[in-house]
Amino acid sequence: MMRPIQIPETSKDYYISLNHALNLRFSDEDTGDWHFEPSFFDEEGTPSRYVQICGMGCNVNTNLTLKNLGVREMSKVLLNQGLISDLSHEVYVANHFRAIADLSMSSLNDGRYPYGICVSFINDMLDTEEQVKTLKHDYLLPLRSQLSQKGQEQFDKWIVTVKFQ
Repeated sequence: MMRPIQIPETSKDYYISLNHALNLRFSDEDTGDWHFEPSFFDEEGTPSRYVQICGMGCNVNTNLTLKNLGVREMSKVLLNQGLISDLSHEVYVANHFRAIADLSMSSLNDGRYPYGICVSFINDMLDTEEQVKTLKHDYLLPLRSQLSQKGQEQFDKWIVTVKFQ
């Protein structure tokens, strides 16, 4: 039998992101990854996994440059998916653009090239050239300013590869 993983308290500055956020969407959205059950449910009797959180106090914190851009309240979606049992508190989740930016920052923070955030990954997550332009202009380019020199060098090599195919 499967059980939902625990959803922690969140805020606009401390929110669900990375791969977990890529598996949540509003009903009118068509972007993202669709590995919902493996992301949010565990087998009974196994240790519970944790939801990936970004923001204030986390290893990945893009709030410095992006503020609350792309962080949205999704408690009704989580309730409808059986992940929470009531609407007693708000649940904040990165949109797909912000989740990709956070994934990128997880590598760039360490001065590593974000190999996992390649053209094929981005084009699997986003559906149009306009979406990729929004990702690049509004979410990725601002990140450069919060990186170390080594991170900026990796960013400069990588950002030219971000495009729609």
